[in-house]
Amino acid sequence: STPQPPTQSNSDPEIETRIDVIVKNPEIILLEDQHNSNSNCLVLDLALQMRMIIVGEDSKIYIWLKDLTVYSSNFAELRDSKNAGSKIKYRILQPAKANVIIIMDNHQQKIDVRISDIIVSIAPAAVKTLIGVTNSLGTLQANVVEEKEKVNSKSLFTPKTFKDSDLWYIKEYEEKQAKLESTDILETVKEEEEEDKMIEKEEKIEAQTVLIQQLVLTLETIQIKLEVGLGSVTKSVVAMCLSNLIADVKNWSTDLSLSSTVNIEAALFNERMLAWEPLIEPTIDASGSVLSPWCITCSIVSVLPLTEKIGSAVSNEQARKEGVLSSTPEQIVFIRADQLLNITITKTGLDLVQRLSALFNDVYNKRLPFIEDNDQPMLSLFNRTGREIFIDKLDGLQFAENMLLTSTTLKPDGFLPLVVANDRQPTARLSVIEEQDFKQRQEFGVKIGDVVKTVTINRTWKRVYELGPSPNPNWPVQMLCDTQVRNDRRCVILSSIVKVYNNTTMPLIILNIDSVDPKKYHRMAKIDINDEYYVPIELLYTHSSSPIFISTDENEHNGEIYDFFSFDWEKEFLSERKLKLKTGKEANFIVFKEVTNAYSENTDQLDHASFSLYIHPALHLTNLLPVDIQCAIDVNQRFYLFK
Repeated sequence: STPQPPTQSNSDPEIETRIDVIVKNPEIILLEDQHNSNSNCLVLDLALQMRMIIVGEDSKIYIWLKDLTVYSSNFAELRDSKNAGSKIKYRILQPAKANVIIIMDNHQQKIDVRISDIIVSIAPAAVKTLIGVTNSLGTLQANVVEEKEKVNSKSLFTPKTFKDSDLWYIKEYEEKQAKLESTDILETVKEEEEEDKMIEKEEKIEAQTVLIQQLVLTLETIQIKLEVGLGSVTKSVVAMCLSNLIADVKNWSTDLSLSSTVNIEAALFNERMLAWEPLIEPTIDASGSVLSPWCITCSIVSVLPLTEKIGSAVSNEQARKEGVLSSTPEQIVFIRADQLLNITITKTGLDLVQRLSALFNDVYNKRLPFIEDNDQPMLSLFNRTGREIFIDKLDGLQFAENMLLTSTTLKPDGFLPLVVANDRQPTARLSVIEEQDFKQRQEFGVKIGDVVKTVTINRTWKRVYELGPSPNPNWPVQMLCDTQVRNDRRCVILSSIVKVYNNTTMPLIILNIDSVDPKKYHRMAKIDINDEYYVPIELLYTHSSSPIFISTDENEHNGEIYDFFSFDWEKEFLSERKLKLKTGKEANFIVFKEVTNAYSENTDQLDHASFSLYIHPALHLTNLLPVDIQCAIDVNQRFYLFK
């Protein structure tokens, strides 16, 4: 028997269609210079998996986005690098993930978007690359438009239609074709009228059907960090965080409604205190023990106008059935915060904002001086004690050159790059503040001689550590830990409590004079003009008193010293000194001592001190006028001061 066509009873009207799409870590590369193989570039990397299920009018789409990251790199290094980590110069977007579920049928449209932690780091060099890529894409688009205009130019040729030609053998065909076209036009008009009626009927049916639309967006945290540093090593100085962001959007095609909440935090890095300080102060509960981020709530509500409210219910119902809205609903936006917004602005914060503004303005105008020194570490330990020291027991710190190393020896005048241990992942608040709260310690052990001390460096305060007794009964042997910030880099200096500055016009020499025979001496160090020197610890406590012996360097190959003077760093504050030079003339100096308070080891007791000795010429003139002036010392010698 012949096969029968399928009927309504034996055929399945709901056929399930499944579509799976898997994208495995493609690299989307945007070049800064399209014609340079060594160009900087931006790289977008991600892993995508999508599943679509269609059953009749019902559709479900599932999207899983993993390892979404954006970083800047060098195109040549990107192609040749075998190590995935070495090809990344600046990571702009830390790896993130997102899940999306879309459900659509005749009665509803629902979208559920869930995004994990998003961390964006904005470094000056990365911004420079981004500007270069944007300019390159703009130039490329302009070239494409120009080429398209050349191809579509009307000046190339003027074509003539075939039916405009007067040929005897196509006239009969043209007459028949004209009759067929007129018949087709009539049929087309009838079909269009029937289609319009069907569409109008379907629109009325859809208008009577209540369509549910909903978009739910959930974002755990999004952090934005501004960084400083022009080399491969940068550090964060401004951080902002939005956490627990929940948005519920409904019926966006008719009467839009929205409800959303978000926690907001912002912090600035205080370089003097080496600590993060909140720009937006957290809120405190009634008990005063729980700190919470400042929260803001936003909602959008659709409200009918007053004329619509007082209208008859019958006319409104009739308009709804006909699919015609009598008036457009008004949207009212509510923004509410349960707590007051407290913003703390300090001079350090204003200075930081001013510096960042100048820095990124230079980035925009392409005025960045990229030099090799910019690749120096952000944290370094310097040994200026004059003795070999042993470093171990690092807490909150790691050795930059080998993070698996637990101890090392640091020679005199040597330095050691360090890195801060990895930041904690944020739970529901700003990670820099959380890291500071949960892990405040940044310290290491120092062994100098037979003495072992634990040194804390989590502030820029000066700290003095006592190492034992000395020949000077008034002063035990002390070591100073001075944490400084230079060119956005943090320097931890271990030294004695005395530092000498040479502000003269000639190099100076620090001497070790024999306590029995003053004619016997040893040259300890040379201090160049406008340079500084940390006096070795042992030299300070050689005598029962506290003198420092200083001379001038007159380029004598035999190392002979013609004259020297001493300055008692304990008792003297300001004094004038003279030195005889080998030319027979005299050099006059002013020595000034500055005393700076310091903390006692790892405590908050400000009961110690460090000393800075500034050596100047006896005559020092400064011109504060806006013009050059001429000064005459005597008849034979003249010199000029410049503004």
